[in-house]
Amino acid sequence: MKRRVVFAACLLSTVMALLPISLAFFDGASEGYTAGPISPNGVGADCTACHFYNDGGGQVELLGAPERYRAGVVYDMTVRVADPEQIGAGFEISAENLSGHGGMFIADTQPPIRTQLASSNPNYLTHTFFSYADSLNQWGSNGGAYSFPIQWQAPVTDVGRLTFFTAGNAVFHTQINPPATNPDIADDRYYAARKTIGFAEPGDADGDADLDLADFASFQRCYNDDMPSTDPGCEYLYLDSDDSVSLDDAEIFIGALDGPIALDPGSYVMADEMKGGLLYDKWWREAGLAAPTTDHPLWASRPDLVSNTRSGSTTWRCKECHGWDYKGVDGAYATGSHRTGFPGILGTTLQPSQMFELLKNPPSVELTNGHDYASVGLSDAAIWDVVKMALVSTTDVAGVIGACSTSATSCTIDNECPMGETCNAKGFVGNALFGQIDYVNLCSSCHDPASGLGGLGTGINFGSDLSPVYVGTVAAGNPWEFIHKVRFGHPASPMPAMDLLGFTLQDAADLGAYSATLPIN
Repeated sequence: MKRRVVFAACLLSTVMALLPISLAFFDGASEGYTAGPISPNGVGADCTACHFYNDGGGQVELLGAPERYRAGVVYDMTVRVADPEQIGAGFEISAENLSGHGGMFIADTQPPIRTQLASSNPNYLTHTFFSYADSLNQWGSNGGAYSFPIQWQAPVTDVGRLTFFTAGNAVFHTQINPPATNPDIADDRYYAARKTIGFAEPGDADGDADLDLADFASFQRCYNDDMPSTDPGCEYLYLDSDDSVSLDDAEIFIGALDGPIALDPGSYVMADEMKGGLLYDKWWREAGLAAPTTDHPLWASRPDLVSNTRSGSTTWRCKECHGWDYKGVDGAYATGSHRTGFPGILGTTLQPSQMFELLKNPPSVELTNGHDYASVGLSDAAIWDVVKMALVSTTDVAGVIGACSTSATSCTIDNECPMGETCNAKGFVGNALFGQIDYVNLCSSCHDPASGLGGLGTGINFGSDLSPVYVGTVAAGNPWEFIHKVRFGHPASPMPAMDLLGFTLQDAADLGAYSATLPIN
């Protein structure tokens, strides 16, 4: 249990001629009468030690106190005493916990000197002769009230919940230089109020004591690239102490996303699934790395050692084992030269951290299927991008691939098609007319040669002169790859990710239906 810290304020401003220290009350209160738990005058000692308690019609408030205190931050607050039937006031305040004082009060150093530390104990802040006298002068014009501006610097570490005890005495005396006899202190009015706050965990914008996606939502709302933030809660995201929420704070915030109910790691939250889709394709091109020359460490353990005889860098491509449809052995790679027997990633139950560890680390006793991508230079950020893509952007394309020969009806076998039609396993279930409109508007500027008619779709050759591969080649021969590239783009190229343009899966299928009509060689 963290220490409980207590704040208290006490207004001690009447003259008590029968006490030797009474004349000093105009110049500031004696320390220890703040109702705090560690008062040198006894637990809970308050203003009634010298003043009668009179429950009048006024109040005392501590204004400007934070809802939560940030370590080491200086707070400007105000002790305000109000009672229209009285004529002035003074105060004292302390910050305490059960074993000592917390934080540090800052007294005025430049005129007008309105606050001072108690002479015998600097942990107590009180009024001065000037502020007491000024309260007498300003009381009526302020509507029967007076405000004492104060400063308090929060502890540099978390000391637990804090309670502000604000207490006080609104006075009725008019004499600044009192006679030798004791005025009638029964006319004084002592007030008290309390406010409890907690510690502001850096980055905990919503105050639930951890850092999670709710706080990240506040980060997005408060982000303003080095401009001062004014929205409530933003101040808890000033992680680099410059009173703004910027990219510097984002870096610190991500590293701190570890609350007990945090939904996902910070690096996963900030990862780019579109980038992950490019890395899933041919990651070394997208990441600007050298292609691996050895086989993937799991390649030798593939269930089917016969069908797929590829080696080297190809074995490191995510799609080579898990397929363009993300289903692995249960999808398009169930047969043919790409079959490995490995399962897909569609619908995986792995959590983000589990998948990250699997992709980053080598095979071991604890992690038998470790992929070891760190050993070939893939950064943590890139791996998180792939994780994000795998968990949030993979989708089942079965409904838009596999079409009857002319009706574009979804099918898996011939008898699901109308009479006289056959099921084309690579056909798009889409509207080619709609696809042509998208192609002309979005694709033709790159994929059509300058000559235009007669060479539609042959502007970019992904293969060689002897074995050309055009956009039509991919659409007709590997619709799953076509859909993936439409959604995420092509590695190390300016091709846009259509998912970012609002494309739906059906839009991609429509585009595929048209593109499949373009030249394939």
